[in-house]
Amino acid sequence: MTQVYTLESAGDVPVTLANAKAHLKHSSTADDAYTTTLLSTLTAWGESYTGVSFRAQGWKLLDEYFVSRILLDKAKVNVISSVKHLVDGELAVVADSVYRLKLGTYSAEILLQFGQEWPSTTDDVEQALEIEFTTAAFPETVLIQQAIFMHLAYVYVNRGDNDTSVGLVRSAKLSGAMDLYNSFALPRI
Repeated sequence: MTQVYTLESAGDVPVTLANAKAHLKHSSTADDAYTTTLLSTLTAWGESYTGVSFRAQGWKLLDEYFVSRILLDKAKVNVISSVKHLVDGELAVVADSVYRLKLGTYSAEILLQFGQEWPSTTDDVEQALEIEFTTAAFPETVLIQQAIFMHLAYVYVNRGDNDTSVGLVRSAKLSGAMDLYNSFALPRI
């Protein structure tokens, strides 16, 4: 069974352009586009590295078939928007009274309500299930913002040296941001 996650919508980055410019101590608008791109890149990199959503996000999960426990391998799931399944090639909605959300520290599960069953009419094809859900932003915004500020300042000053994923790892270490990221990163197994 192969689960495929697609990011459908990402909320605002946790550091505004105005705050970034104040941290960098520059007021010119000449680098606004570059700084905005860096904020997006560093936010996405930090989320990937830590396994934590720094902002609210909308996700779509494609899966093959219903099982008793559907794992949502994302931290801080906020709400299930919809559970749909293919019936004769068309998506059909599963009533939210059929299932419930069980929250965990590092993931969540969709479980059947007592006495309910998943639909048995689902097409026997890959990606027959479509689950849409949102994750909440990680509550430790001060730590996230500080890590991004540290990382941003280093990359901004040393631009051109950090344009790859290896460069972002290196700059996170050298800036001290890695220590903050590690303080709230989810454990990896």
